[in-house]
Amino acid sequence: MSGIIPLYKKLQDAGRIEISTTPFYHPITPLLCDTSIARVSSPGIELPKKRFSHPEDAEWHITEAIKYHEEQFGLKPCGMWPSEGSVSDDVLEIMASKGIKWVATDEDILFNSLAMAEKKHKIAAAIDRRIIYQPYKFKKNSNALSVIFRDKNISDIISFNYNEWDQAAAADDLLAHFKRIAQSLRRDTDRPIALVAMDGENAWEYFENNGRGFFESLYSRLDNDEELEAATISGHLQMEPPQKTLNRIFPASWINHNFKIWIGDQQDNVSWNYLSMVRKDLATFTKEIRKGSSSDEGLRKAWKELYIAEGSDWNWWYAGKAHRSADNPFDKLYRAHLKNIYKFLKKPIPDFLKISIA
Repeated sequence: MSGIIPLYKKLQDAGRIEISTTPFYHPITPLLCDTSIARVSSPGIELPKKRFSHPEDAEWHITEAIKYHEEQFGLKPCGMWPSEGSVSDDVLEIMASKGIKWVATDEDILFNSLAMAEKKHKIAAAIDRRIIYQPYKFKKNSNALSVIFRDKNISDIISFNYNEWDQAAAADDLLAHFKRIAQSLRRDTDRPIALVAMDGENAWEYFENNGRGFFESLYSRLDNDEELEAATISGHLQMEPPQKTLNRIFPASWINHNFKIWIGDQQDNVSWNYLSMVRKDLATFTKEIRKGSSSDEGLRKAWKELYIAEGSDWNWWYAGKAHRSADNPFDKLYRAHLKNIYKFLKKPIPDFLKISIA
């Protein structure tokens, strides 16, 4: 295990791979900026009673991720995969302001972004899928970055189907998909890019030998192929910068192009209300402590607990997605982090934090 990061750094320094990052504690940053943004993709959704709107918290997670990446790999990342592919105008603007050059997300985000700008894209059947095989420029105010959209069909085939195939045959099938894409685009562009983006746990643990045979077959074939080339996103953008601009991005995640996994259900909304109330208390405590002569060490620990509680995985497991009632370990851990804020600052723990959400 101790050799993994040094190996990645070695491959990065040799120009063989590019390493991207993700917001530090894996929060759904658009919801940190403003929970009401969930209504764009889900107009009828029931939101928490207390609106959470703290773009400064999203900025902290993005900044810390960049800092940690540089500490581990010796340079700042050019690219970022937003947690669960979650994007919004505010989030992309923050990322661009921090020096991020490109962001990757799902193809449905592109389709819906275009639908906001052009009525003709509202009919899904009429969308020409060739539009996903190019980068787009997103610009708001003075900051800009490139956005790349994954091919969901190909990504899902690798994630959920190829594990049942002969691994060499799966590699051949994937290359055939890429060649069909290239053939369909030849009249439009000479150098299209097809992005595969997926969760590793959905694939490799189900492949024989963690997918080693698949990878070896795939890359040996790519090495000898005259039409296809494996590329880093930054390398591709240097040769093929975006030709089209998105002035707005559809706010959503890569799961069903909305945020319903994390907000809208009763338990999820209670969780957001808890977070809002605790954060308000912490902001008050912070002002009080900094006016006095108390040490900031307790504050540092308390804010860290809040940032951890802003991670996406707590709400992922509410609403029956894990064990219900007191048997839900994620509920206990989530409330423990919120309780720790009061413990570190020697404040009484509110009664509501003693009641299970699940």
